Amino acid sequence: MMVRKAWRCQGYTNHPNLQATFVWQEIGEVAEFPKTLAFWTKAWA
Repeated sequence: MMVRKAWRCQGYTNHPNLQATFVWQEIGEVAEFPKTLAFWTKAWA
């Protein structure tokens, strides 16, 4: 996925155990559905 490559190129690391779920209706969807937000972190130098 392009988004993951972009975050990694900036020095971020995905943390699969850190997630949040939100419910909303996207354009073109007939109802609200849960979406998972992934958290990316970066070490401070």
